[in-house]
Amino acid sequence: MREGVGKALRRAFGQEDLIRKLEPREAGVSRLMNPKRRRIFVHLLRSPCSHLRQLSRELDIPTQTLKWHLAELKKAGILDSVPVGNKKCFFVPARIEREDVPTLSHLSDEMNRRMVSLLLRRGALPQKSIFTSLKTYYQAVQHRLKTLEEAGLVRSDRRGRKRTYEVSSELVELRDRYMEKKTEMSGKLRKVLEDDGLAPKVVKTLTRSIVYTIDTGTGREEIELFLDPLEVLKG
Repeated sequence: MREGVGKALRRAFGQEDLIRKLEPREAGVSRLMNPKRRRIFVHLLRSPCSHLRQLSRELDIPTQTLKWHLAELKKAGILDSVPVGNKKCFFVPARIEREDVPTLSHLSDEMNRRMVSLLLRRGALPQKSIFTSLKTYYQAVQHRLKTLEEAGLVRSDRRGRKRTYEVSSELVELRDRYMEKKTEMSGKLRKVLEDDGLAPKVVKTLTRSIVYTIDTGTGREEIELFLDPLEVLKG
């Protein structure tokens, strides 16, 4: 059988061996170029240690669809998960240490984060000052404060007829540890983005965050890495 023209030309020009050595790029190798997976990833950078139903609700992605995307991100090593109670909490290993997931899972709830942030800024406060400062109601903070205290994230002290709340020393130490490792954390995140083929570039280094641009396949998009895992975010 006569060989094809293309094959004959490659052999004539000494390119046949080169062609054999080339390996085709796997289709869809960049997990984060998928818009839904990118949304999940960015959300977990902003709200670490969220569980499945919480992610489904906050991202408005059906649970079954979300499970598939989470599995793809875990397969790539971009995300991981840790069981906390009867829930599985997801996190970005480049952002959060595995052993801190049970603690930080309590702060994936926005109101919990807002309360902790308030106590970090203002120190010990009575319960009334907490819910009035956050413009919410008593019942919204009462059970949350109890849960946070049981988890060792806040502590309370009765002063006369009032009980005051403040963040625990353990939580302050955890926060300080992450702030001290901000350069290491930024490097790890950049490697994740590079390994996924997103060509990250740092465009801003701010006091509380680092802003990157990434290649999404259709243009460039900004991703903001907040250095403080307790940061309260809007939007």
